[in-house]
Amino acid sequence: SMGGDLATVNDASEQSFIMASVINANEKVFIGLNDAAVEGAFAWADGSTSTYRNFPPLFSNSATQDFVLIAGASGQWNAEPAAFTPFG
Repeated sequence: SMGGDLATVNDASEQSFIMASVINANEKVFIGLNDAAVEGAFAWADGSTSTYRNFPPLFSNSATQDFVLIAGASGQWNAEPAAFTPFG
């Protein structure tokens, strides 16, 4: 409804570009990865087959956390529920 698309991150270079271009130190920005259809089976919103991931080593995903974001300056990814507000 806001007139945009979520990014597909294909590699570390694209991740770096997003970090430099879009993300401020404390912002959390959603990307197009989610496991809303099948829990634990992350897929890109555009249907691409990118296997690049940047979750932290001890990433734990619950059934309510379906939508992936880049979590600020660390650049690591996290999954959040649909109702999560990244600027709140």
